[in-house]
Amino acid sequence: MRNKIKPLILCGLFAALTAIGAFIKIPMWPAPITAQTMFIAAAGVLIGPKLGAASQLIYLLLGLFGLPIFTKGGGFGYIFQPTFGFLLASIPTVIVIGVISKKIDGVKGAVIATVCGYAVLYLIGVPYLWMIVNYVSGVEMSISAALYSGMVLFIPGDALKVAAVALLSVKLKPVVRFTQVNSR
Repeated sequence: MRNKIKPLILCGLFAALTAIGAFIKIPMWPAPITAQTMFIAAAGVLIGPKLGAASQLIYLLLGLFGLPIFTKGGGFGYIFQPTFGFLLASIPTVIVIGVISKKIDGVKGAVIATVCGYAVLYLIGVPYLWMIVNYVSGVEMSISAALYSGMVLFIPGDALKVAAVALLSVKLKPVVRFTQVNSR
């Protein structure tokens, strides 16, 4: 029984941290800068691709079912927000980060994994942002404007998040591994 509780706690913890990260934000249009991506990366590095993806799926489903845990609330209608593509992208992002960080350990592995994961986040999130702004919001936005407002503006902050996750993972990964090993 204990073996199953600890992974559930870790999934719930990272779902909750991602929700908290939605409210640690710098408002901007069309997408605010939030701490969510740092917790998504930490989930991948610390609890791996499966549990990390489960944590993000839990977060996403709770928000879609109406809990106001996204930056602008919650509910199924949130799929029409320009930032919803980034929320959808959190699942493949955490999987990529988890898989790579399992193969390459340490600070270097966390950095490489998080950078690759953020590339996935942008590859999914930016086109979704562009599509929603142009076709749902009715505001004309060029692809270059979408790249700028959905990616370029975020790169300095994301670089800091990559560094934070890499440095924290060195200290936290042994603790999480100990918890997971002792729960088997």
